[in-house]
Amino acid sequence: MHETSPVTERRSRPPAIIIRPRDVMALLCVSRHGLSRMMQDEGFPMPIKLGPRSLGYLKREVDAWLEARMAARS
Repeated sequence: MHETSPVTERRSRPPAIIIRPRDVMALLCVSRHGLSRMMQDEGFPMPIKLGPRSLGYLKREVDAWLEARMAARS
């Protein structure tokens, strides 16, 4: 059996791209309150804490959420 090393596993995953809340709000055309409501009511991904006063969203999670919303309308 062949085991992958942690280094090989990291190389196979795409890099984590972080989107700041301001950019997410611009992408979705929503306010900060609208973004909060989407996290509470519509299953939008929660942000990750980058520092004491800094948040970000994983781009792949935002993209997956948008893809699911587009697929649901068809």
